[in-house]
Amino acid sequence: ITSGTVTPPPPPPVQPSVTVQAESATMVGVTRQTTNGGYAGSGYADFGGAGSYVQLTVNRTAAGPTTLKLRYANGGTTDRPVSVAVNGTVVQSSVAMNGTGGWTNWQELTLTLDLLAGNNVIRLTSITSNGVNLDAVTVG
Repeated sequence: ITSGTVTPPPPPPVQPSVTVQAESATMVGVTRQTTNGGYAGSGYADFGGAGSYVQLTVNRTAAGPTTLKLRYANGGTTDRPVSVAVNGTVVQSSVAMNGTGGWTNWQELTLTLDLLAGNNVIRLTSITSNGVNLDAVTVG
């Protein structure tokens, strides 16, 4: 019988966060705008009606729960929800995007999603006839 110390495996590496400017993502029914100040990057994504979407691909080194931070503005007085799909499957059918008090008042909303190791396609789709302005998406 041999006695000794068992060394536990090292913790998984911390995955760096990745920020994607919404205006550089794939946009369908969404326009790149610069009218309302306070955005980062070269503009923001202005969602059109229901069904308009922003889609981005992010790579993760390991599978598991990951934060998704949405920086958006909603100058309206009503919720302008979006659905969230990951790799073609809707994982949150209605995420509230409440009013921010003005189109130049950017706020951050944080969600948690399960992502796979490798490339993940994330799609944010407007549910209502009026959408929000999306500045950036930070994953991780």
